[in-house]
Amino acid sequence: MPLMAVSPREVEQIFYHLIQTAVDAAEGDAEHRLVISSSAAEGHIDLLFSDTCRVVPPGQPLDSVLESSDASLGSGLGLAVVKNIIVGYGGQITVDAGPQSARTFRVRLPVKRIY
Repeated sequence: MPLMAVSPREVEQIFYHLIQTAVDAAEGDAEHRLVISSSAAEGHIDLLFSDTCRVVPPGQPLDSVLESSDASLGSGLGLAVVKNIIVGYGGQITVDAGPQSARTFRVRLPVKRIY
């Protein structure tokens, strides 16, 4: 079990905003899915938030989703908060496009040690 360098309150903020981003991006009556997974390795933990709630428009650089406060992209200020927390601890956040119009936010957070 990893002991993260990030405070529990800030981890809560990361989860809240990334889940809310998926909920805000979900459209209409279509069925959507959000899967949250994690893995630990020496020195870091990876959190994956994969959703089918919003297709990143063709031709748009995926990392621009992290830079935008455009609510139509399913982002907004929440992603800015998340990015600031993660980068402040020396972590990383990226977004990838996957199969069946899925989008995955990958969060890498440093850990102090793994038990």
